[in-house]
Amino acid sequence: MHLLKPPKRHPAKKRPRKRSNSPSNQLQRPTVPWAFLLGQALGRAEYPSSVSRFSTLLVLIGIGWVSLGQAPASSDGAALLKRLEAASAAGNAESAFRLGELYRAGQVGVTHDIRRAIQYYRQAVRLGNHPGAMNTLGILYEQGVGVKASQSTAVEWYEKAAREGSAMALANLGKIH
Repeated sequence: MHLLKPPKRHPAKKRPRKRSNSPSNQLQRPTVPWAFLLGQALGRAEYPSSVSRFSTLLVLIGIGWVSLGQAPASSDGAALLKRLEAASAAGNAESAFRLGELYRAGQVGVTHDIRRAIQYYRQAVRLGNHPGAMNTLGILYEQGVGVKASQSTAVEWYEKAAREGSAMALANLGKIH
């Protein structure tokens, strides 16, 4: 007979584990390694600025690799202008918007022509409810560039662009009100 029997153990009640305040419990890293490249990082505490600069560099390198398969643009921009005009005539809203941007800024060998830019912005809106074109038209009406200045017309364009998802239009509406 064994005199020293261990006492019977009763099953212990499960107590919730105490969470420590260690940094590993406070930061939640993205589960997808490329999440920070898509703008889904958790913030400055999560990734230092050097990682941010590195990710920007990676994106630019990726854009360079993608553009290697495309035909090089001509130095005078005439080929680019022809392609954009053809795509715009075929119903591409983004091409109409880009043409408006080129004429507004006078880029790629295109002379600055604000009236023509406004025509292309309106075409982009007609072709595909382009929020960037709507927002730009709002800016032009607000500032009176190429059109008669009208705060109410600017607000209408900003509201249309905001309904299409433009964050810049929301910011412009907030600035006006």
